[in-house]
Amino acid sequence: MKNDLPLQQCNFNAYPSCTLCSLHEGAKNPGVPTRLLKTSSPHTNTIPIIVVGNQPTATEEEIFTGPSGSLLTNVYLKHEELLKHTIYLTNATRCSSLGNNEQPKNKHFKACFPYLLKDIKDIVSLHAKQKAYVLCLGSHAYSVISQYFLGKRQSLRHGFNNQGQPSTSFLLPNQLNIYSTFHPAAVMREKKYLYPVSDHIELLVNAVNGRAPTPSLPDRQEPSWPKEIS
Repeated sequence: MKNDLPLQQCNFNAYPSCTLCSLHEGAKNPGVPTRLLKTSSPHTNTIPIIVVGNQPTATEEEIFTGPSGSLLTNVYLKHEELLKHTIYLTNATRCSSLGNNEQPKNKHFKACFPYLLKDIKDIVSLHAKQKAYVLCLGSHAYSVISQYFLGKRQSLRHGFNNQGQPSTSFLLPNQLNIYSTFHPAAVMREKKYLYPVSDHIELLVNAVNGRAPTPSLPDRQEPSWPKEIS
């Protein structure tokens, strides 16, 4: 592999014919794949940052393109010291066929995990000389990542109190550093969550760039919101 390869044409597999669990039965767009964040710097010599959400929305053909995705890309990840690296967006499940107030169950996450694992392994392989950073969005994503890469399913509070944990399971030992924060959908319901999100992102920024963490500032101003979700 060359020292630096552009990844603009890097495509991940979609699984529109998957029938491993019941989620596909009512999904409008089954098997929605992982994708690059095109505003980041997709090259193999950069640090890979893998953002893991819960599930695509009912209408998404490309993940994180709805209101939550707008908040994710325009607030969470709009940081020049993150965007100079390669950011990947993915979900713990690839289908959305549940009701508006329902969430996938553990059996759905378990059925979909091989797809997530393949994508993460491929990303680690592409960036062979760089340790990957995983940012879990919400309790479901952190539950899956902690179960399979930390050896035990943990709560989101555990993730908040243990930011930057290295992966310990045999799947990818010590090749991932795991961070967590609130899902953008939760922030849209409760804007007060944006303050800890800002702190969590700052921890990730500092870690990716090799700096000591910056303490939380009580007088931090609220970041600006994208117009469509104000």
